[in-house]
Amino acid sequence: MTYGAEINVCKSGCTQFTINGGINVAKSGDIVKIEAGTYKEAILIAKDSIHLQGNGNVIVEGVGWKYGVQANSREIGLSIRGSNNTVKNITFTNSGWDAVEITGNNNLLEEVRVSNAWRTGAHIYGVGNVVRWSKIDHIQHGSGWGLGQDGNKVEWSLGLSNGKRIDGDKNPANDAYVPGDDPGVGDSAGGGNSDGAGSSKDCVDKAAAGDNLCKNLEFNGLIVCYNADDGFDNSFRSSAIRNSVTCYNGNRGRRGVKTLRDDTNRAFFNTYDNNLAFYSIEDTAPGKTEVGFDLSGGPNTVITNNWAIGYDSTLHGIMLNSKPVTTGNNIVLPQSSVKINWNIPDGLSVCQEHKFLYDQFRAIKPNLPIPPSCSGIIPSPSPTPTPTPTPSPTPSPSPTPSPTPTPNPVELLRCHQGGTLVGTNCVYPAVICPAVNQ
Repeated sequence: MTYGAEINVCKSGCTQFTINGGINVAKSGDIVKIEAGTYKEAILIAKDSIHLQGNGNVIVEGVGWKYGVQANSREIGLSIRGSNNTVKNITFTNSGWDAVEITGNNNLLEEVRVSNAWRTGAHIYGVGNVVRWSKIDHIQHGSGWGLGQDGNKVEWSLGLSNGKRIDGDKNPANDAYVPGDDPGVGDSAGGGNSDGAGSSKDCVDKAAAGDNLCKNLEFNGLIVCYNADDGFDNSFRSSAIRNSVTCYNGNRGRRGVKTLRDDTNRAFFNTYDNNLAFYSIEDTAPGKTEVGFDLSGGPNTVITNNWAIGYDSTLHGIMLNSKPVTTGNNIVLPQSSVKINWNIPDGLSVCQEHKFLYDQFRAIKPNLPIPPSCSGIIPSPSPTPTPTPTPSPTPSPSPTPSPTPTPNPVELLRCHQGGTLVGTNCVYPAVICPAVNQ
């Protein structure tokens, strides 16, 4: 990509010592290159076609907050009001309110990390915005990735441990609630609405019901795990979730993928294709009902090539409540003995972290696609080692899956139907959901 002028920002020795200072002098098409360091400021991009590029470990740190005390700040770590901007290789942490808010159009976030914000990870409004190879974790009282309006997309990204503290504990009920303040501030469920990713019920206005659902949204290739509520929680239409993985979410929501809307039943024309809902409840709370895919939102839904694998026999694989619905090649397995290695090596880019985890899920569901190459991606190491999500009850994590070739989907299905397959963990019978056009 060809840029205009190059504006350098660093802690010493540059003409600009703050990121906002670099943005203020930048003109359309210019690139603001930021050298490694911690910058205590809230970033605002109200211009068009400005390109922020971190070089090394660039951290934007907010004013912070305290557990059990409501944040007094309404600070947003990164606010993009302009259009056609890019932000790459920057970490946003300790925001006193929301970490990222995009209201402009056609912006790109790539290799962006968001951690430990007080309320929400990212609100992405506007039109045509794209996020890829980015990560949100440990958002305290809200969800990770949140899409709104029209044509926005998050792809090949991570949403982990939202609604939980850095030590892995879920936020307690009524943490930081102040009576009489904004009712959205109090967290009566304690991280109870902290999903990995989702979309708003009220896209444009605040009507209680109607045709105002956000549309043409897409989640592709996400990994959303260990969140306090659901993996995905959407009220959208004409949208899609593809090639994504949910795991160990709950124990409040206990849904891997959820799309709900009130009795107006308007969450229609959605597509759910080639997703894996793996253990749709925290494995520390067995015996509670878990749901792989709760798609009760509306008619004309396409549900194909999805797998739901349960923690125990309480699994409801796919729940539907509307017609017509097109389904095909969906599989429900009551259990799996596979364990995921969450010991992510330090110093990786988000793209490489995603690949480290996604390859393990591809060993479970071989028809998940091969992610795009990380070649040319600049590593964006986190300011501290990546917090390990709450571990499963096993005494120690399993080693990284061996490179032994995995069977193709047909061979794996035959095994799950009762056959034997050497070299895989095929133990439990499968329930095969046939193609149905209702």
